[in-house]
Amino acid sequence: MSEKRLMILGNTRVNMELSPKTMPCVSQTVFIKPPYQLSPEGLGALTSMAAARLGSDVVLCTRLGDDSFGNLLLHIFNYEGISTRAVKIDKNFATGLHISIQPQNGQRADLIHTGANAGLSYRDTEDAFLSYPDALITHMDCSEHTMKATIDYANRKSIPVFVEPSPSSGGFPLQGFPKLEVFTPDEDQTYGFTGIYPDSVDHALKAANKLYTSLDVKYVVLRLGRRGSFVYDGKYHEMVSPVELPLRDERGQASAYVAALTLYHVSTGNIIKAARFANIVSAVTGNTAGCADSLPTIDTIIQYTSKNGIVV
Repeated sequence: MSEKRLMILGNTRVNMELSPKTMPCVSQTVFIKPPYQLSPEGLGALTSMAAARLGSDVVLCTRLGDDSFGNLLLHIFNYEGISTRAVKIDKNFATGLHISIQPQNGQRADLIHTGANAGLSYRDTEDAFLSYPDALITHMDCSEHTMKATIDYANRKSIPVFVEPSPSSGGFPLQGFPKLEVFTPDEDQTYGFTGIYPDSVDHALKAANKLYTSLDVKYVVLRLGRRGSFVYDGKYHEMVSPVELPLRDERGQASAYVAALTLYHVSTGNIIKAARFANIVSAVTGNTAGCADSLPTIDTIIQYTSKNGIVV
């Protein structure tokens, strides 16, 4: 693949993971022991890191607070080789934060502060577009106006747009959406948008066709997890086989998938091979524990495919 510049619009947060023995009750103090860590989170952050590790030149467009968490994320992004020219520092709001409490007894609690992400606007994208990106990846985790205005501008500049829905975007209105190159929801998001769960080829085709007719889109690519990918262009469809690896952690898989799909497609113009490459990258990501830590480098992918005789 040739090196391509990707512009990525999306939310970023700091993720703090805590693992006490039990979930604390009201007025109870529970002591914790390592491991606990701070790491990047949010679709904007993870997709940017995934794309950079796969060899892309990445420009991230997001908002951070003027605080220690914002400084931490800036340091990580710079270390990963991600351009922060379009990262805006908001002096009125804190950096987004996700505290995940996962006791050893299997319970879970999540505390999320949207923070500066709520102020992300179309005006924040101007510096990113000045970098002349080869493609735009955006997520349905910012305001409808911000996303549509950004996509409209990309269309005027003939920049292909790839949209990965966020976990909470099932009720997002698709009518009147600007022109897209690829729309790539997972199984649950597909059901949320269409009312059809893609648990068979027939159901996947019906769901993909419903999405295709609702959107002005060139390709619908359904992310089906351990069943691979389903690609549809309005006439032709293909189920792209998965790569079977033990699943250890699924949190980074969506971002790794859309980064790999976008990078391969803009490099080759072959959506089927792009989906196959994305399946590989997603499987390798899920085979590694951690969220941001699980995102593989292009060298890791080359080593894996060579060792296992896999041809994209």
